[in-house]
Amino acid sequence: MPSSFTGHVLDVVERHGETRSYTFLRESSGGLVEDTLTYAGLDLRARELGALLSESPGAGSRALLLYPAGLGFLEAFLGCLYSGVVAVPIPLPTNRASLDRVAGVIADCSAEIVLTDSTCHDDVVERLAQSPPPGGPVPVVATDRLGAGRAGAWRMPALGPDSIAFLQYTSGSTSAPKGVMVTHANLLANEQSLLHITGLTDQGGMAGWLPHFHDMGLIGMLLNPLYAGADCAYLSPLGFMKHPFRWLEAITRLRATCTVAPDFAYGLTANRVTDEELERLDLSSLRSAINGAEPVRARTLRAFTRRFAPVGFRQEAFQPSYGLAEATLLVAGPSLEEEPVIKEFAPAGLEAGEARETAPGTGLALVACGRPVDLDVRIVDPQTHVELADTIVGEIWVRGGSVAAGYWNAPEKTARTFQATLVGENGAWLRTGDLGFYEDGRLFIAGRVDDMIIVNGRNFHPQDLEDAAQGVHPAFTAQPAAAFAVEAGSRTHIILVQEIRRGMARDTTIEELAERLRATLSSSFGLSRVGVCLVAGGVPRTTSGKVQRRRARALFLESRYRVFATALDDTVEALVRAQRSEDDGTARVPAEVR
Repeated sequence: MPSSFTGHVLDVVERHGETRSYTFLRESSGGLVEDTLTYAGLDLRARELGALLSESPGAGSRALLLYPAGLGFLEAFLGCLYSGVVAVPIPLPTNRASLDRVAGVIADCSAEIVLTDSTCHDDVVERLAQSPPPGGPVPVVATDRLGAGRAGAWRMPALGPDSIAFLQYTSGSTSAPKGVMVTHANLLANEQSLLHITGLTDQGGMAGWLPHFHDMGLIGMLLNPLYAGADCAYLSPLGFMKHPFRWLEAITRLRATCTVAPDFAYGLTANRVTDEELERLDLSSLRSAINGAEPVRARTLRAFTRRFAPVGFRQEAFQPSYGLAEATLLVAGPSLEEEPVIKEFAPAGLEAGEARETAPGTGLALVACGRPVDLDVRIVDPQTHVELADTIVGEIWVRGGSVAAGYWNAPEKTARTFQATLVGENGAWLRTGDLGFYEDGRLFIAGRVDDMIIVNGRNFHPQDLEDAAQGVHPAFTAQPAAAFAVEAGSRTHIILVQEIRRGMARDTTIEELAERLRATLSSSFGLSRVGVCLVAGGVPRTTSGKVQRRRARALFLESRYRVFATALDDTVEALVRAQRSEDDGTARVPAEVR
């Protein structure tokens, strides 16, 4: 087996160069237009760009990749792998906050060049001039204008298992972004593990829409087909959000055997695809529909299956999975053709840190994320570092070949996260910061260590409250929400900020929906102090769709949402007024939009 991912790609291209391809599906007035690049064509462009990048900035240097969705990113990323340059894929800046993030990443990784395409080049140059990196300007190069005819000058760089393939900057759902160092050995190990749940072979195909700068989009959607020698067709994230049907149309057109998306996408698609569009779909080819990157909801799996079973979708195609960038991507997932495992657990038990299964309809429904794939995964007490027994909730710790080398230029953060010690065992462990437990050998995710809400000694996982809200009324279904705690009147209050589709309210007023949601959460979780804030949108999420609860809390206290209705305790309203007065001298609660 080759010692680098680049070597593996060369082997795959030799076998399938002219018979396998990537197809980017562009939106046009007449529907989807196919831009296709064979493996051989991709290899040619990677050699051309690799020859140039080998000369400047040279192997080991960092190159920021700022691309729109399309084949250009893939060419540049492979060009970096072919030259030994460390690729750093991040989103194109669209506002001041994202521009500052780009400048911060450039400074953090000491990027020596920014790669983009000709459609974005001038805008990237202009935006970077508005927020120049601390080290000074960095050259911006449009790769689609370069490299033609240079393939013959390419030489394979000196790469080994420990060479850094790319830096995956985390999307920052819980903290400032950090650059995860993914080595060639990590990438090879995780791509092999992914085959356990994608089921891809050189006879299969992937279809999707995920952003290429996110780990699941890059490693799962784009690189796993290349690793397996399979075809891949994909559209832009914006194309999906505008018209979710396009995603399923791509699966139908390619006869794809695998797709991958976060939970919200399956729920959104089940709600938005029309009966007329449904008649044009055939999902019978799907063997694997991976659901990950955020909590997997039983309600979503059921709704998607119910909606698309008439066009061939099978529930056993669902692959609820768990992973994180610090482990390259995949940590755990079910076997192919395995029915999703959904179990209900007593809320009181989970509050106490123990998973006690209850009869259907009487507890909180959690979806199992399968079993660890080629990794050692333990549940550990985050304070004592002692391994916990099955059904006891603790922090998920991981070790194995997919665990990344650490954070770029951050030795202290690397030591805290990647070099934990388990009592009674030798060796370093990755602390994921995620809570979970084992039941019958399967891994269940219970939340984040940092997101835990504690009220009167009781522990509440915010995603449990967010998930419960989804079933209260169709106006809340598949809409983002964020649960968090605030201190008001010397007491802890749980607040749920919930986006709402006003058109689905029907004969119920928005105020009644707020009170109904508040009453449901109070009774379901035994809470006397819970507040609800129904908003038009704006619940903050990372680029991968994860809810940013700390940011959501700050926006709530700063009255930054467009609010339709609230059901809040008087002391919470007073807290918001006081916070607003401190910020700008104006005493007001969030203005309602009628």
